[in-house]
Amino acid sequence: MKPLFILLILFTTPALIGQIEFEEGYFINNMGEKLEGYINNADWTTHPKKIDFKTSLDAKAQTYFVADIQEFALDGGLKYKRFTVDIDQSLRASLESSTNPQPIFERDQVMLQVLVEGTANLYVFVESGRDIFFIETEPGGIQQLIYKKYQSENGGKRTNYEYRRQLSEALSCEDIGFGRIRNLPYSRTALVELLVDYHECKGGEPVLYKKTKKKGKGNVSLMAGIDLVNLTYTRGGFNTTPISQKLDAAMGQRVGLAGEFILPTNNNRWSIFAELSFLNLQMDQETPRGVFNIDYKSLEIAIGVRHNFFLNEKNRIYLNAALAAHSPLSSTFEIVDSTTPQVDNSNTFVGGLGYRWAEKIGLEVRFSLERDLLNQNSVESTKMYTTTVVGSYVF
Repeated sequence: MKPLFILLILFTTPALIGQIEFEEGYFINNMGEKLEGYINNADWTTHPKKIDFKTSLDAKAQTYFVADIQEFALDGGLKYKRFTVDIDQSLRASLESSTNPQPIFERDQVMLQVLVEGTANLYVFVESGRDIFFIETEPGGIQQLIYKKYQSENGGKRTNYEYRRQLSEALSCEDIGFGRIRNLPYSRTALVELLVDYHECKGGEPVLYKKTKKKGKGNVSLMAGIDLVNLTYTRGGFNTTPISQKLDAAMGQRVGLAGEFILPTNNNRWSIFAELSFLNLQMDQETPRGVFNIDYKSLEIAIGVRHNFFLNEKNRIYLNAALAAHSPLSSTFEIVDSTTPQVDNSNTFVGGLGYRWAEKIGLEVRFSLERDLLNQNSVESTKMYTTTVVGSYVF
């Protein structure tokens, strides 16, 4: 059963990855043609080097690299344009230990994210977790706004604020003097606000582009399922050979509540979840080692992470992994005419593959690693493995 589960994951995962990321948008090729369709929203945390594009959601994706794209945009608010610019290589490498206050320019062809578009345009290039801003005006063309931290010869920290002079020259308007720019931070918020003020001063209406801020969302569901339990009992001591007895597989039942929070980052691919379940298992079996009477009831608390593969906005397949802690409730483990070991707390890891339909109805198959039901200080132990099929309903 477990090898089959692993194979299923290996074969289905590549086909599922990336389905939900395709969003409506367009790109302009080198011929100046505007092609509308769907673009894979990779939730870029650095400058894009390529895009995957579909003419329709059912079409095969085609990959286009920076050299193939003049411009692309998503309906969600993101827009990128290709430029060949002089860009400071010391900033790209995050070399703040440099003693050179001047940028080290190198010509490069890159995709810049559009932040403000109008009579003056503001762009950002993101690399190594650092924002590098560019401004474009009709007479001045496009230029990097220079902001560089460096060290003086005696080891002191210094900063080159050249961007403030650049802005005061590029954004000439009576309402925006050097006093407005003198202490301006090198940040998206401050620079966007400055460009908006500049356009208002000129009587223009700028277009602002920004990534739509996604919110996390949670749900609570009722669960019910069955457990297929395989259990092996072992008894042994310091001076005796261990004796083991494998019991026939038995069915248990479970009911519970689950809570899930889908994280807003990375296109909702990740969730965290917690579950509280009541488990009930009855095993009455006659074996060569004796008659086993097991009445096991416990509370299971599971906390884990889930990776989602969205088929569309409402349906998804997911993989999850969790740590499950078990606390027995009035449970007994008896071997007739032999011994009655003590049932104790136990922990295990579980993994599962599930499907959520219409964000309402769920079905999951999960597997648990080995756990021992008995007091670990005794000479008796168990190896218990569980395969669970559980259904859920979000309310």
